[in-house]
This record gives sequence, structure tokens and C-alpha cells, in this order.
Amino acid sequence: MSLYFLDTNHLSAALQRVSPVRDRLFEAIRRGDRFGTCLPALCELEAGIAQTARPRAARRLLDALLNEIRIWPF
Repeated sequence: MSLYFLDTNHLSAALQRVSPVRDRLFEAIRRGDRFGTCLPALCELEAGIAQTARPRAARRLLDALLNEIRIWPF
């Protein structure tokens, strides 16, 4: 099992409609790898989601990711 830290760039790429990053994340999670991110990265994503043409769809994708990704403390 490996541990990975995801920054805003990785998470943003995982929220795209077609996302090889999201596919690789979920594949790694099925293998037992663990992922985390931090609160500042999530704040940046929230600001970006609010500006998209499809905020509800992006929010659903983010919620699905957050079911699998731990938010690490500062």
C-alpha cells in the first residue's frame, strides 16, 4: 500500500468529464493505495466549482472523490 497527497491540480483534473486521472485514482484505490488532500486544496476546488458551467455535476464528482480521499490535517 502506498500513500499519496493530491494537490489542487490533481483533484481538478479528476473532476473533468472524461478523466484519466480519476480512472487511475480509483484503480489505485482498488489496489489498496491511500490518498489524501488538504483543506486549502479543497477551498481552491470549491471556488473553481462555483465558476464552472456545471457546478452540480462537478460537486457530485468531488463528493464521490471525497468518499475515498482523506482530508489530512495541517
